[in-house]
Amino acid sequence: ETEAAMAADAPGLSVAQLETAARRARPVPVAEANEDHRRRYLRFRWDDDDRFLRISGRLADAEGAVVAAALGQLAADAPPHPVTKVYEPFESRCADALVELASTRLATEAEADRAMVVIHTDPAVLGGAEGWAEIEGGPSIAAETARRLACDCRWQLVAEDDKGRALGLGRTTRQTPRWLARQVRRRDGGCRFPGCARKRWLHSHHLRWWIKGGPTDPDNLAAICGYHHRLVHEGGWRVEGDPEEELRFVHPLGKVLSTRPVPLRSEVRERLLA
Repeated sequence: ETEAAMAADAPGLSVAQLETAARRARPVPVAEANEDHRRRYLRFRWDDDDRFLRISGRLADAEGAVVAAALGQLAADAPPHPVTKVYEPFESRCADALVELASTRLATEAEADRAMVVIHTDPAVLGGAEGWAEIEGGPSIAAETARRLACDCRWQLVAEDDKGRALGLGRTTRQTPRWLARQVRRRDGGCRFPGCARKRWLHSHHLRWWIKGGPTDPDNLAAICGYHHRLVHEGGWRVEGDPEEELRFVHPLGKVLSTRPVPLRSEVRERLLA
């Protein structure tokens, strides 16, 4: 009866509509749902040259929809390049979204030892010099990547000499306390990079890095999303100015983009009544 009804309707339906109708005509038995859940998996491994983490897997329908919605929303919110105005491919933005979700989970983990990224590096790298750095159990990374990871995440630094001997262990810490990060986000109203509308998944960027004497306080911190944080470090952008007033983001070729923090309601009221 169902097949006969579908056959009668077929001339007026597209292929996609027919597929939807066929799917709806056959309820999913709970035994099949349980089998789909049993077959779930996620695999990840470092590639042969240790520069990429390869991920593959499968999820059952309901869980897959949750992951797809979360990654899709974050990917859709990702900003374009500030100069070219070109968006990264959707697949690249989904990869960034997965990193943001994982980073947030680590940042909120109460047990520090479970949420630690260990970085091994030459001490000179921390001062801004080029040099080697690597993630424990993972790949070698660029010096700027090491400095970005140490800018605002939970980490432990192991400084080593050229023979691999540890010269000292750095602090295990979130460089920016949660209360201070909230204060900075409230002041900035979102990512401070000009034109970026992101208000969540923000990092606290040190304008003057702490290893060079930069303090972890509001005068030296700016809220910035993961995409633009990478642009500042690995992309060669400079950040200048006063976070409480105007910040200038300087492109490697000299183009300057400026931004100011979002006025608080009290400030807006004072301006309107002045």
